[in-house]
Amino acid sequence: MLGKDFFTPQSVAVVGASNNPDKIGYALVKNILESGYRGEVYPVNPGESEVLSLVCYPGVTDLPRRVDMALIAVSWQAVFPVLDDCAARGIKRLVMISAGFKEAGEHGSRLEKELLKALRKHGMRLLGPNCLGFINTSLPINATFASGVFPSGDMSLVAQSGAMRQSYWDWSRESGLGLNRRRTSPKATSWRCSKTMTRPGLSLPTWKVSLTASASGGWLVRLPRLSRSSC
Repeated sequence: MLGKDFFTPQSVAVVGASNNPDKIGYALVKNILESGYRGEVYPVNPGESEVLSLVCYPGVTDLPRRVDMALIAVSWQAVFPVLDDCAARGIKRLVMISAGFKEAGEHGSRLEKELLKALRKHGMRLLGPNCLGFINTSLPINATFASGVFPSGDMSLVAQSGAMRQSYWDWSRESGLGLNRRRTSPKATSWRCSKTMTRPGLSLPTWKVSLTASASGGWLVRLPRLSRSSC
């Protein structure tokens, strides 16, 4: 289990940060900065000296301090050395954008098993691999490569499918019903919760929100029907 504190890092390292706008590592740094994040951001890339006006470090072990979280956006071949460096620096929270694991076939499935062993060995918690990242509007931080301004609210969203996630985010912005935490997950599961929902100018009872993994890899979010006059 990731735990509530997973989504509230006070400092983050972006491993694979880049000055190339076409790279995910560029989008991650840019979105974190533009989201209004007030924590410390450390780009990591041996090929860069500076990324978006921030000092860039050649490796995780070169960081001036231990950070709360590492966002990993490197090739699958580089993942395990980065994991070892994070363990050496005591970094226990990881978000892995990197792909090439179970979704990539038999070889990737074996790699993912090795990844799980390494995580357990070092006592690490991981969101990923092959995920979009997460957004926490209450911190705030946009630790994804999806740009945009997202309204804050009381409901949280988990999506296994990036496409499904994007449709929910678009819906939340169009409806004005903000979300608190959003994340993509590579693993299918299901859970239910009850949450008191609020919207400016609208008084609502407690909504029973049901989230169930769908066959398409997304999440079905069931909310109570609101009358047109209520909206």
